[in-house]
Amino acid sequence: METNHEYKGFLGCFPDIIGAHKGAIEKVKESDKLIATSKITPQDKQNMLTRASTMSYALQAEMNHFHSNRIYDYNTVMRLYLEQQAQFYETIAQKLRQALSRFPMM
Repeated sequence: METNHEYKGFLGCFPDIIGAHKGAIEKVKESDKLIATSKITPQDKQNMLTRASTMSYALQAEMNHFHSNRIYDYNTVMRLYLEQQAQFYETIAQKLRQALSRFPMM
C-alpha cells in the first residue's frame, strides 16, 4: 500500500513537469516572432532550441526510468500480495480440515 502512495505522489508531479516542458516548447515556437521584432538574435533562438531539446531528452529519460521502476515495483508488490493471499487461504483450508475432523462419519 505504501508503494501506491509513493507512486501517487510521483504522478502528482508529472503534470507540472510536462507543463514546464510545454512552456519551453511554446517559447521556441514563439522565437521566430521574437527574431522578427529584433527582441532576440538567431543565436538566442539556437540556444533556446538546444535547451528545449535537453529538456525533452531529460523528460523522456525520466519517464522511461519511472516506467521501468513502476513495472519492477508493481511486479514485486503483486507477487508479495499473491503469496500472502495464498498463505491466508491455505490457513483457512487447514482450519476447515481441523473443524471437519471433529465431526465423525456416521
